[in-house]
Amino acid sequence: MTEINNNPIFEINRVYTQDLSFESPKAPAIFKQESKFSVDVTLDTRSSFLEAEFYDVVLSITVTAKDNTSKEVVYIAETKQAGIFTLKNFSLRSSEKRYLLPCVLIFYFPMLVKCYRMLSRVAVSHHYT
Repeated sequence: MTEINNNPIFEINRVYTQDLSFESPKAPAIFKQESKFSVDVTLDTRSSFLEAEFYDVVLSITVTAKDNTSKEVVYIAETKQAGIFTLKNFSLRSSEKRYLLPCVLIFYFPMLVKCYRMLSRVAVSHHYT
């Protein structure tokens, strides 16, 4: 007789880059002046049910740099890293699972590091260091 496994199962099925963008609205004029800028970082998560026990979770990171003097946008870099996850045998009601997934993603440290590295490379390659 086969045993039924009712233990909670969490699986990472796929991690992928959904979006990557870089915008420098004041280029090339911004390079003619000495500029000091402040950087604002925004994190956001979104999750959606795909089918059966599969969920899609997206971590969005937006970095906005503004000139300290003129307050004009120097650059905006954004990435959306996503993952498809499986949740099986959780005792949570369906409505509660959607709150669990963003937490899982935020604690999924390698994905956060990947976002940071990707945005850093974009900024460096465009000479904003």
